[in-house]
Amino acid sequence: MTTFAALRTYAALRFRDPTNVIVSDTDWKSYINSAYGDMTMRLPYAPWNENSATIVIASGIRSGPLPTNVNRVTAVWNSTDGFPMVPMEGRMQVFNEYPQQTETGQPMHYRIFGNSLYVYPLPTTSTSFTVEYEMLPIEMVADGDVPAIPETYQDGIVAGAVAMAYRDDGNIPMAAEYEKEQEEMVRALIHDAMQPRQDRYYEIVDFQW
Repeated sequence: MTTFAALRTYAALRFRDPTNVIVSDTDWKSYINSAYGDMTMRLPYAPWNENSATIVIASGIRSGPLPTNVNRVTAVWNSTDGFPMVPMEGRMQVFNEYPQQTETGQPMHYRIFGNSLYVYPLPTTSTSFTVEYEMLPIEMVADGDVPAIPETYQDGIVAGAVAMAYRDDGNIPMAAEYEKEQEEMVRALIHDAMQPRQDRYYEIVDFQW
């Protein structure tokens, strides 16, 4: 697996500035993380973006905070009572279903609000919830940090970083060449890794007798 330090070294080499005379190592850190963020944002369903966490909500309490790197919640399981939670749709359903906002019982519904998990009705006992979610990979900081993207496609991070450096340096033709290279790598990665998941396969229904 390629490290943050190795990615910066390779980017400087491809920029023909291995001793960081034109672009400092600090700037390469920003370029690499920007290119990395661009690639991960375009791959929301990638398996390395999936994670789960347990949130415990006490009796009579409505909500619990989500992990800091949550991008989108995909499923919630009431692990204490043993059944899946049903998401509340839109903004008004929660008030239509629970008009008093004081109803109590086994939590059956949830909604995401203000980066917290809200459950309905109010739990009467301390309840644990397993939350599955898509996360945003954290920026690399230490030299030994590694990107979540498989090593086969990490050249796309370098190409994107070099493209930014060339664009900031005023060399638009070279920037365009590296942008094209990154785009080809992203397309390959999307094709190979980003497969949206369905709850079940579509069924072919034949109504002819």
